Amino acid sequence: MVIRCEIEASTRIPNPCAIELSGTKIYNYPLRVLHGKSDTDNEYPFVVSLQTASRRRYCTGSLIAERWVLSAAHCFNDQPKLVRFGNMTVPAKEATYRPILRMFPHPNYSELENYLMINDIGLVLISAIKDVKMVKLSAVDYTTLIGSPVKYAGFGMTYIFSVLEDNSQAERLDQTKPLQIGEGVVIRCETVESLKIPTPAVCVAPQCSNKYADSNYGDSGGPLFYKNKIVAVVCSDTSVRAIGQYTPVSPYIQWINIVIGRN
Repeated sequence: MVIRCEIEASTRIPNPCAIELSGTKIYNYPLRVLHGKSDTDNEYPFVVSLQTASRRRYCTGSLIAERWVLSAAHCFNDQPKLVRFGNMTVPAKEATYRPILRMFPHPNYSELENYLMINDIGLVLISAIKDVKMVKLSAVDYTTLIGSPVKYAGFGMTYIFSVLEDNSQAERLDQTKPLQIGEGVVIRCETVESLKIPTPAVCVAPQCSNKYADSNYGDSGGPLFYKNKIVAVVCSDTSVRAIGQYTPVSPYIQWINIVIGRN
């Protein structure tokens, strides 16, 4: 099976919102959309949740074929066991799942110092999910996306730990939250000088209308959309200044097709 992708010209936004970038710090957490919007219309049914054996939300992924989920390689470190899909607002015992059969991190994935990751992309083989809308990958050159408006999605934490009594309280509140959607603008990763983000990478800053929107705990592996196609997956987050780091899809299209074709 070959995953279809489309190449199209990017639309750029001049002068994206200027933000302070000094003193950034990166966190090695599975990430989650803060201050995003709920997908109440089920516009993104192909976005799924990677979960532990105890059915705890751990990472996010995208259904790109009946038996294949695209996510981040670092999400495989703790060996998620299940993929949850469908209605995420119902209790875990009433939800729909598929077992994870095998995981394929990119062969050149590695974690660098300061929790920076390179080639942080992977595929998950699952039992087939039928009658669910799939999403297309975009082969647009990620370097041409600077200034473009994008959306991202995730199933992780929406509460900030410090405003609640404990982390477990925040996690309980989020287990039945619907998919959260955030919006941002692609910026040059070179702008975040203190991080020295390795390439290939896509960096996203919040839009001026919502400077606090960001990915957070549980969003790792989730999709970054440009014109309703996936251009990248959530890698990590420079949480102090709300700059998200993503792994672009375009450099890995051939690898994705090879893995799927051989399995």
